[in-house]
Amino acid sequence: MPKPTIVENTTLTATARLQPSDYQYSEAFKAHFPEQVNYLLHHLKDLVVIAQRVPETQSAK
Repeated sequence: MPKPTIVENTTLTATARLQPSDYQYSEAFKAHFPEQVNYLLHHLKDLVVIAQRVPETQSAK
C-alpha cells in the first residue's frame, strides 16, 4: 500500500484497500460507537468535497 504523502503541509494523499475482515471490524466499531462514527462520516464527506476542489497541479508527484 502506498504511504500517505503530504504536499506543502496542506494535501494528504492516501490509498487503502479494504479486506473482508476490515468490514467486520468497522461494523463492530460502529455498533459500539455510533455517535463517533456518524460524526466522523459527516466530516469525512466535507473533506472529500474539499479534496475534489484542489487543483490537480497540487497533487503529489
